[in-house]
Amino acid sequence: TFLSRTLIYDKDRFIYWEKGYYDDKRKYGVFAQNAYYLNRSDNKSEKATGDSIIYDGNKKQYYIVGNATFRDEEQEVTADSIYYDQTSEQYYFRGNPVFKNRDSTQTQRIQAGNSYYDKAKGNMVFTEGVTVTDKSQRLTSDSLLYNKEKKEGYALGNAVFVDTTQNTQVRGGTIYYNDSTKTVTAYNKPVFVSQIDGDTTWLTADTLHSVETTPDSNNTDSTARHIKAYHDVRIFKNNLQALADSLFYDGRDSIFTLFGQPVLWADSVQFVGDTVKMKMQDSKIKMVSLLQNALIINCKDGTFYDQIKGRIIF
Repeated sequence: TFLSRTLIYDKDRFIYWEKGYYDDKRKYGVFAQNAYYLNRSDNKSEKATGDSIIYDGNKKQYYIVGNATFRDEEQEVTADSIYYDQTSEQYYFRGNPVFKNRDSTQTQRIQAGNSYYDKAKGNMVFTEGVTVTDKSQRLTSDSLLYNKEKKEGYALGNAVFVDTTQNTQVRGGTIYYNDSTKTVTAYNKPVFVSQIDGDTTWLTADTLHSVETTPDSNNTDSTARHIKAYHDVRIFKNNLQALADSLFYDGRDSIFTLFGQPVLWADSVQFVGDTVKMKMQDSKIKMVSLLQNALIINCKDGTFYDQIKGRIIF
């Protein structure tokens, strides 16, 4: 039983505390009051602190209980409690863990109800409500599977990806996200939502794929997003609707390109062509291009129709 400042160490591992006990036969100890654990083996730099640390030497397991923190070379984690298995290098974080990158240039922050981390494989599992924030972007979901080595993750259940700079959202039952390529792919009834000047455009399809573009030579201060949607594409807006098999949206010039028997309705006008291109500006259609088998139909009074047909219509 220890009643004052104490340090126990084994090669490159250290435990410090100021009150607690250690059973040498069982290799089991409970350490409290300013307790912390250091691991410098294999060129590591890991530190854990908490109200108390429970150590099971036979199982090579640590339990950090109460105001727990864990820090290594890359990240810092806070939680109510942390469990660490030294043999398998697996971590369990319980009670509202928060993950932050120690690199000041990296702004990503992850919050969850509970989480699990397999350091050997780089796999992280977040559950019970997850929020990932990074500058102007936010991802929320019921749970998240993330691989640190590949920098990619799958958000599962009520997933929503928000980009406040672009005023866009991607929603879906499942969202795939890659930190390196800045791509987002949504499955299971996905929806893309864009808000411009208080007007909302809704885009649905079987699959939505979004990628952040680099600034072009004419506008070096901003980024945009390209959207690819395929199979059963539908666009809804207060004065515009469209159907197609697939779609490509260029965020830099706000042009929608629809493929696969596309049909576009704007007010009382119907546009048809093998390929339909539409440019939006100030929440209104500025330009429509109908490529091959082009047709425009305009209902004048509910009885008579104006029609324009051609190979290409602009």
